[in-house]
Amino acid sequence: MILLMTTVCLFISSVTAQTCTKLSSCSCQDDTGLVIDLTPLGNTDTTPRFQDIPDSKGKTDVYSWNPCQQFTEGTCVNEAACKVVPSGMITQYLGIGTQDSATFLYDDKGLLTLQYTDGNATTAVNIICAPDDEGTATAYGLDMEDGQKEYHFELKTKYACPPSAKGTHISTGTLLCIGFAGVVLVYAVSGVLFQSFVRKETGKHRIPNYALWTAIPTLVRDGVMFTVTRGKGKVAYDKI
Repeated sequence: MILLMTTVCLFISSVTAQTCTKLSSCSCQDDTGLVIDLTPLGNTDTTPRFQDIPDSKGKTDVYSWNPCQQFTEGTCVNEAACKVVPSGMITQYLGIGTQDSATFLYDDKGLLTLQYTDGNATTAVNIICAPDDEGTATAYGLDMEDGQKEYHFELKTKYACPPSAKGTHISTGTLLCIGFAGVVLVYAVSGVLFQSFVRKETGKHRIPNYALWTAIPTLVRDGVMFTVTRGKGKVAYDKI
């Protein structure tokens, strides 16, 4: 019974994947009701909050980014993110993300990512909780063979942290598991009482549906063996 309950809970948790519903170009609300809001980090004077961030991979390029509000830098006009390419006396400015393209998603590692697009460029900002950091950003870029360009930022900020003053949020999957555990507990207790006082059973037979639960491991084993052998195992027949 415990094994079955654990399996069901794991299944429920796996199907309730994390999402963060967009509220604005710099805020979203996750499945627990927690709101991530980067508004305090965004400049409102058309300049980028994070300007000319050096490429962490050693390139000479630098990057600028501003949450919430669009900015202008050089020929990057009304952008959310901009790539600056110094080249002698000429500096190139390339827009790599617009505010209206902002989307929120979780990557394969469970990190919340704010993603922008602009033409053939995609910019992803991984947002990391850092309780003691107002906001620190790093960045690097990748040029893909198919002409697509990828830019990766990492933002560490206290504005990505759950507020300590508020109660703990419980996910939908956790609530479903708690509810399922309660049903199983009621089933087990009421079943034992019924078997003991109504049917007058004793010992292990007080467990409700004892024969069913004891048969499950054997049935699971047979099912696994059938799947592994694809039903081609030897079958023995009794002689007539």
